[in-house]
Amino acid sequence: MWKRSEQYIASFRIKPENCYERIRKAIKLSAEPETIEACYVVWRKLVEELEKLVEENFVREE
Repeated sequence: MWKRSEQYIASFRIKPENCYERIRKAIKLSAEPETIEACYVVWRKLVEELEKLVEENFVREE
């Protein structure tokens, strides 16, 4: 399963740095109540970076 996910994410033209590894980290952290807050931090950073990348690329393509 992970290999297919890694290949799929690698095919994205726009993605945050170390995207696949960071998604895996967020998933791992989400498994325990004690680490759910850390999971959210990782996830929010990914979302913020992706939003910034999309905005930068959208502006360039116009």
